[in-house]
Amino acid sequence: MSKTYRVKTPYVTMIQKSHIDFIVQTRLPIDEADIVNALIDKYLKDLKAEDVIEWQKKYTEK
Repeated sequence: MSKTYRVKTPYVTMIQKSHIDFIVQTRLPIDEADIVNALIDKYLKDLKAEDVIEWQKKYTEK
């Protein structure tokens, strides 16, 4: 099952840059979705509710 999420513009820009960098570095076809899924797979298990609340406060201050 898949679901669409909104990603903040600065993060989209970072994903696009990483996408290009990874393709140049590896010369392999790597999709932007693969980067996002790898990021989630690597870090989501360690994410705490406090981290999300802290990010929300930081983001709404901008």
